Amino acid sequence: MTFARMVRIHSTPDQRGAIETLADNAYAISKGHPGFISATYMINEAETEYASLTVWESREKAEAAGAAIREKHGEVMMQVSTAPPDIEVFEIYQAADSA
Repeated sequence: MTFARMVRIHSTPDQRGAIETLADNAYAISKGHPGFISATYMINEAETEYASLTVWESREKAEAAGAAIREKHGEVMMQVSTAPPDIEVFEIYQAADSA
């Protein structure tokens, strides 16, 4: 069973560069953390909402990586955000192959 950790940050277009740097730094931590499978980073068209979706081997590994990222980059995240980040962990459901 795999799990996804989704983080959504609300910000402003002028913070895009800082948020991309934050994403690069979070990726560096994530890819070296046990249980990491993949990461995707997203930006809405208005450049006011930024999101990351990382996939992990277990809920515990997703949460441990999140704690490591918060410890190292939590202050920067709060500086570039207009509100506290939304963070959720989801169990991944793999749809049955219909072919």
